[in-house]
Amino acid sequence: QPRFNMTFENLKILNLNNCAIKSFQTVQWVAEAMPNLESLCVANSELSDIHKYHVSGFSSLRRLDCSNCGFTQWESQVDKFQSLPVLESLSLDDNSIPTVPRNAGEQSSFPVLTALQISGTSISSWMDLEGVNSFASLKSLRLKNTPLTAGLGQGEVRSFCLARFPGLEYLNGSSISQTERVEAERRYITLVSHMLQRVNIDDSNKSKEVKNEAVILQENPRYQFLREKYKNMVMFSKSDLDDSGESLASSIYNVTIKSLAPSSCTLAPVVRRIPGTLNVERLKALCSRIFGLDYDLISLRFRTDTKDAIPVEMDEDDKTLNYYGLCDGAEILMSEVDLSAQSLDLKKKQEEQERRMIEQDRSMTAMQELRSRN
Repeated sequence: QPRFNMTFENLKILNLNNCAIKSFQTVQWVAEAMPNLESLCVANSELSDIHKYHVSGFSSLRRLDCSNCGFTQWESQVDKFQSLPVLESLSLDDNSIPTVPRNAGEQSSFPVLTALQISGTSISSWMDLEGVNSFASLKSLRLKNTPLTAGLGQGEVRSFCLARFPGLEYLNGSSISQTERVEAERRYITLVSHMLQRVNIDDSNKSKEVKNEAVILQENPRYQFLREKYKNMVMFSKSDLDDSGESLASSIYNVTIKSLAPSSCTLAPVVRRIPGTLNVERLKALCSRIFGLDYDLISLRFRTDTKDAIPVEMDEDDKTLNYYGLCDGAEILMSEVDLSAQSLDLKKKQEEQERRMIEQDRSMTAMQELRSRN
């Protein structure tokens, strides 16, 4: 029986985050009582029993947040939402979902889904994400804090996503430019080509060699298409590879270095050709020589073109430009560190962290009290 004795037909937005919901039955009651909901948040609930229910109602629901709701698989849990007719945005952050099935968006499933958030999931390989390409309308993806991304730089993750998921227009909240996509696809082609070349270096085991080539091609389903698309692109031979298997010529970029520091912001931007193997520490030294700013006061960011709204921080001195996903035509922005502001910012972060810990303790205490009462 419905939990409510009346309906709330004018209610459009409902936030039930952190409300100790323990069954999807409660969400189904919400659908019955609030038939015109357009946005529903039920983050931090226990909805793992969703497989027992047929999801009905929610004919107007456009945005659904099911972050940290105990989902462990797409099949039989997430796909329960596949028939929602106008669902545009779905957040599945912090659920232990290991894969997005290759057919997740096929056969009219999630017909108008444009935004998907899967940060904090258990995705561990690129093939686990191949289902992203099955959503005909998907334009935006959020992917962070997964086993897959743990060993990669943010630039590497972005570059791979752009090459593997051609339908995306936004990744982690940042728009994707055409220049950036072309560079990512070209870099992807070069990387996979080198992987195939390295397999063929050792002729001692022919059967293993063929199997490895097959596996590489299987794990990179867009390679054949992109190879044809960029068939006029120079493919470097084995002699062009260094000891690490990287092509030296393929990672030299034309970049514009621009100073935003007060002491040198009036100076004209400088164009340089720099290798992708250059690390941030050496790039800072180069900027120091060009603009005369003390090395210890230099902060670097970059953007793939001048239309990008959010430059990427280059905050790890030992990481290379390839790690950050720099591309040809990128603009590097040099700023001067405000030491006093930096100190104040650090203090604020520490205070914020302490505040969150206190709130978390209070929330855990409240949850334990609720459980003990039940």
